[in-house]
Amino acid sequence: MSSKSLSVCILCRNDRDPLRRALASVAPVAHQIVVCDTGSTDGSISLARSSGALVVERAWDDDFSAARNYALAHAVGDWILLLDADEELMPGGIAALQSAIKLSHVLAYRIPRLDLQRLPDQLTTHGVGESGPWMLHPRLHRNGFGLRYRGRCHPQFVRPLKEVSAETGLKLSEAPVLLRHYGYINPVNLRSKLERGARLMRLELADRPGQPYYEIELGRTLMSLGDPSGVELLRKNAVELWRRRAEPTPPLPLSALLLDYLLSAPPSETRLELPQNELEALALRWFPRSAPFHWHIARRQFERQEFSGSRRLMEVLWRMAGDQSYDREVSFDERILGDELRLNLGLVCVRLTDLDAAEAHFKAVSTHGLHAEAAQRNLSVVLEIRRQLG
Repeated sequence: MSSKSLSVCILCRNDRDPLRRALASVAPVAHQIVVCDTGSTDGSISLARSSGALVVERAWDDDFSAARNYALAHAVGDWILLLDADEELMPGGIAALQSAIKLSHVLAYRIPRLDLQRLPDQLTTHGVGESGPWMLHPRLHRNGFGLRYRGRCHPQFVRPLKEVSAETGLKLSEAPVLLRHYGYINPVNLRSKLERGARLMRLELADRPGQPYYEIELGRTLMSLGDPSGVELLRKNAVELWRRRAEPTPPLPLSALLLDYLLSAPPSETRLELPQNELEALALRWFPRSAPFHWHIARRQFERQEFSGSRRLMEVLWRMAGDQSYDREVSFDERILGDELRLNLGLVCVRLTDLDAAEAHFKAVSTHGLHAEAAQRNLSVVLEIRRQLG
């Protein structure tokens, strides 16, 4: 192995076709590929071995972290890139990966993953134009520092990366090592994944009760499945979050997701009468680069006819979209950063009688896309207002 070698660890169970794609994507850069198989019967093991991967088999025991750790124990490279079988390394991220593992002062990288919402007509080297949100995941880290996972579902590092970083003096960083994830394309598969996740999180909370991360994630998952029992888990943690609202940073894991729920759900569901203005201010204070919060709160202010505040938030969101400075910790529909945002900016400018700005926004949308017809109608409204004003 070279001094900057890379082991790619892939988790697999009856994923023959996705695994083929994952193996091909990392072949140009991996010095070692470890496939941890947890019970495949579809030929995945033969496929992996024929590609030159080291296959390690482990019985499935309802624990994703245990499977990850088993794969990591067989990795001999200086660096480890961890993938699931339904993920692949985009060609546009290979050069960044090769550069990242040459740096001697970094412990781990958060890297972007595109969660495809539908299969595009053509895949690109960098994911440009492909439908789905980007999120950052700590999937690339240095080997040999005892980094291991815990949690039956949504694995977490046993020792937080920040703690290991402080102890070793090695830095945490981000790198454009681009991953593509296919797991959310099929809605049938999505529901089965949610059901499996709920079952594993219940087991996790039985093992280690009182974990806010898993309580919040389980609550959200149950609500996505139409199970109202998730409300109590969300409500419990919402009460704790609100009690600690004066703290300078978010006090709970997944605080952003919990705040999003509180901003969206009716008080009749949460049984919490929280001051909405304070809740909105808290969300923006703790998460000043959150695109979903800016969008959601701008819409709420528009509905309350607080047009100046709504415009300010949308213009901040527009600037973040331009320089991509928005937070990628939480998944969201990136369509809110495009034509839909311009259309709504135009509408709020009409309400503020800033007709020049409204016209510019509508013109930018009026010639293409899903919102072109609405933009054209609103351009006609602007022209009529100008005519009436003389």
